[in-house]
Amino acid sequence: FFHLLRWGINNDMRLLWETNTGITGLIAASATPLIVWPMAVPKLKAHLKFEVRKGLHYLSYAWALALMWHAPTRIYFLIGIP
Repeated sequence: FFHLLRWGINNDMRLLWETNTGITGLIAASATPLIVWPMAVPKLKAHLKFEVRKGLHYLSYAWALALMWHAPTRIYFLIGIP
């Protein structure tokens, strides 16, 4: 969010699709609601079959990879990879 806010204020939104930080951040930000909401929002949880919710939760692998390439020097430790 803060990258987008700063880029928008500076008129640099092109960085979203031209930089590693922008692309991987967009992937992680897009995947996060798909991973979390079906498990956390009661209405979604009631309307989606368990198999669908579990399948969406596997997007956490793509999310983790995107975060590792988003900030490669320190993110491994923060997400629990030794």
